Amino acid sequence: MADAPARGTRFQGAGMVVVSSSALPLNYIHTTEFATGAVKSHFAAASGRSRQASVLFNTNEAVMTIRSVAISANTRTTNPHSPTANLVFDNGQEFSKDNQHRLSVANWQITWGS
Repeated sequence: MADAPARGTRFQGAGMVVVSSSALPLNYIHTTEFATGAVKSHFAAASGRSRQASVLFNTNEAVMTIRSVAISANTRTTNPHSPTANLVFDNGQEFSKDNQHRLSVANWQITWGS
């Protein structure tokens, strides 16, 4: 999952952030291709031994009740199943985003080496 952000580039869907109104699978390798929701990409500039990235959904984006947030590592279009970091809220813990507010999925970081 760290390959594209570590290079400071984006391949296909690698680094896409998906917010979804449905509960995405909690297994490590799955697809976000059919997730209902909003998708936005980040671009982490190369710098030293870490990369930090964030995305901002504007007021007109991701207007829904949010049950899942995922960061995809999909680097291919022929096989959308890929390692994916998922955050899935328990029943009753999901939240609603309206068209009056922005949503920031911010400051996730990958660091390697010493």
